[in-house]
Amino acid sequence: MFSSQSLPNSVKAFYWLWAFSFPYDYRYLPLPKEPTGLVFIGFWIVWLGVGGLITIPLGEWIAKRKS
Repeated sequence: MFSSQSLPNSVKAFYWLWAFSFPYDYRYLPLPKEPTGLVFIGFWIVWLGVGGLITIPLGEWIAKRKS
């Protein structure tokens, strides 16, 4: 599944955009009434994980298509 080749730059850019587009406004997150920092960090980790699940297969597909 994982190759030793680096991801294409366009996919890296997509992931960085994804990572920093996290909705920091609490109104858009399904948080409890009094969210703690730990809850917020948990949401951010899940956000990055979903981005990784999108980015890695996309990058491998692009790399295979070009070769």
